[in-house]
Amino acid sequence: MALLDSITQLFQRDAVHLERVVVPTDHVTPAPSNTEVVAAGEGYFRLWLSEMFLKNDREWFKNRYPVVQSFTSFNFGTTASLEIAQVAGPGHLKDVDPAHLDHIISQNFPLTPLVPFNGGKVMIEAGLVAMLMQNGDLLQRFVSAAGSISSLVAVPQLSMALGIAGTVTKVVDQLFGLSDKQMKLGYQDTFVGKGGDGANGLRPCYIAAIGSDSGTYGEQRLWVKNDSLWAGSDLNSAQRLTGVDYMLFRLEIRNERDDWASLTTIADPFNKAFEALKQVDAMGKPKEADADVFITSAALAAVTSQDLTDTDRIRVAKAIRQRYTDYKAAVFGGGKGLHGPKTPTLEQVAKDSLEFDASPISVGDLLA
Repeated sequence: MALLDSITQLFQRDAVHLERVVVPTDHVTPAPSNTEVVAAGEGYFRLWLSEMFLKNDREWFKNRYPVVQSFTSFNFGTTASLEIAQVAGPGHLKDVDPAHLDHIISQNFPLTPLVPFNGGKVMIEAGLVAMLMQNGDLLQRFVSAAGSISSLVAVPQLSMALGIAGTVTKVVDQLFGLSDKQMKLGYQDTFVGKGGDGANGLRPCYIAAIGSDSGTYGEQRLWVKNDSLWAGSDLNSAQRLTGVDYMLFRLEIRNERDDWASLTTIADPFNKAFEALKQVDAMGKPKEADADVFITSAALAAVTSQDLTDTDRIRVAKAIRQRYTDYKAAVFGGGKGLHGPKTPTLEQVAKDSLEFDASPISVGDLLA
């Protein structure tokens, strides 16, 4: 918890009093398609830093490097309160001239991967920090390390990165020890799923954390246009918010994943099963036995995957088995000889799974 302690100390020492505004959905364009609080086991979430702004950005870029340091914790599989650390800034621009950092537009940094919400609390702690850089070499080291950290945690299959999550947290903590730092703005919040009855439901929204006294802007004067924060009495007259430090966060909520091909623990055996059906053994027969083993591995990987919600684990496993059975029947059934129906993709099977119920399934039924 060293990183969290570090951030907390900065909050206590440097953070200014801020205004926190959840931007009303009718003040957001493009308008969100979903505004419901997600229920445990029924959706996925991802936290974005949509925008950060420093009121004295040109002055700071001459001797300070502005970044957002974030710390997000949530329940993941059997891990209670998994901690994800992130550094948001132009970290991939390793060869950028420090004199021109103020020419960079920085938007839409993922602070977490797409994560299944299976209940519990989601805690967010973030700070807009000005890092004092004494020389160009130190800046380049910091930028390079920050870019590497972003690459490590921005993975679609979080279960495959659990081994490095703790290491990344330590690296972030060490990274911020390279230089003096001053927190210009801090934000802390905790969200819960459907049924909590409070104002902190985990739902799609934009959250503005602004370095101004509470009520200076208010939700009626703030607008979000294309992931940027604007202020004004109405949408048409609103202007980009300037003259104040701020961070704009977005909570993304999805009912289904859209990155099935990247879930390799499921996708690899799934694809191998259908490839095996296209191959023949020494006797000239399709490698059906091999295909059966691969598809069973894919179904088991789905039903035990930490990267899927409780609901999706069962539905996707059922759909994998059913789509495979239907495919084999179309290829080999009816005594009509071999013919070639189109090979299904895992993404198509995931869409099919929405038609399946999420009632429990035994291992015997899954393997049948």
